[in-house]
Amino acid sequence: MLTDTQILHLLARCEKGTGCILPKLRHRLKQDDWLCVVWELLVADAANRIGRISYEPPTPGSARPDFLVETSAGNRLWIDATLAFEQSSKPLTELNQHRLFRKLLEKNDQARRTNTTDPVVFCIGTDRVSSLSPFHGPGEVSRDRAIYESFAQFRSISAAIVVPILIGPEILTGLVRHAEPVLFKNPEAINSLPSALEKNLQRLEFNRWPFSLQRQGRKVRQSLREALKPFHGTPIDTSCLNCDGVPPPESTFAGPNWVHYWKFQRLRIAKIGNRFWLFEGDNVLDSFPSAEDAAQHASELFQPFPVHVLTSRGVQPNSEPGVPSNLGEWTIES
Repeated sequence: MLTDTQILHLLARCEKGTGCILPKLRHRLKQDDWLCVVWELLVADAANRIGRISYEPPTPGSARPDFLVETSAGNRLWIDATLAFEQSSKPLTELNQHRLFRKLLEKNDQARRTNTTDPVVFCIGTDRVSSLSPFHGPGEVSRDRAIYESFAQFRSISAAIVVPILIGPEILTGLVRHAEPVLFKNPEAINSLPSALEKNLQRLEFNRWPFSLQRQGRKVRQSLREALKPFHGTPIDTSCLNCDGVPPPESTFAGPNWVHYWKFQRLRIAKIGNRFWLFEGDNVLDSFPSAEDAAQHASELFQPFPVHVLTSRGVQPNSEPGVPSNLGEWTIES
């Protein structure tokens, strides 16, 4: 998934975000569930950008999700990260066979045992489970059906973020492995996900770190064990590490930036010279004579699709709003 150096940088960032060394995660990185820990760190690093994170703090109940996130607005939510592995290559024709349905059944019990009134969100990633992608064969149980039918039964889960990390072509660079997150909100949840927290979750960035094209074996790499040895019980000094493949600081521009997050995409309008430039992530889409024109163009580019979606109540019109054309609905970042 990531190189040893990237994992050390990622661990250092997460320990800085939580304000403490994470001995449990360090130990597990040396064990055969190391891939699961890397995914937890990726989720934690993304969550650290939307609020202050704490690792496995106490809950009123007997279970502890991985991270508590507290936003600047005072909202709280729990995020639990889990990595799914393929169990069978056979077509999934029964709901209870579906990897996602079985995982959410397990996680619903965990969420129930937290005994918290805060929303509990599960972030499920994979680079090898085809049933977590939006595609399915004839007669197979689809990902969306597995989720919404589980939501009708499993009410302790507030939402699920499914993150298949898929290989696909990219212009100029060839093949890349790219995370394609989708947020599913549980309409039947006991602790529903407020719209403010839903917007925060849409800001999670899963493609900040470049993923390796090669799938990693589940047995821990000896090189990773050796890389962790110098930092046993001490903070990780990233200044002595190779920075190749480590995300650069975000670029900034003088003057205001208008930002809007939509389906985990960060759209930004920035004034450069006498023009207003529209960005999707770090990609330039176009430039316009005014910020209002840029917002209008963004609203035409990014529309909800498909028109109808499968929910726990059957096929319904897609309630997902598109990108607003009104610049006043965008957030100003100075």
